[in-house]
Amino acid sequence: MPGYVFKAARQLSGLSQRELSEAASVSKKGINDFENGLATLGPKLLERLIGTLQSHGVRFIEGKGVVGVVVVQVRLDFEESSRSPRRPGSSD
Repeated sequence: MPGYVFKAARQLSGLSQRELSEAASVSKKGINDFENGLATLGPKLLERLIGTLQSHGVRFIEGKGVVGVVVVQVRLDFEESSRSPRRPGSSD
């Protein structure tokens, strides 16, 4: 997985490098270097980081010549993070 996809996943999940570092027990420098294309990660380390991101709603998409990321939020999380005020009378 390219570091820039990993960085996008982390940012979309709302985690800082420090938060991910602490949650996955990986150095912040290692995460930073990987995201910026300065280092590669071993399979076990990458698996641990991916597992941590997945526990925060991240889903990686891979296919022939395609790689991407989506983040799944539960409705309650979305409403708490939404900047738009609820409309009076809306029941969603």
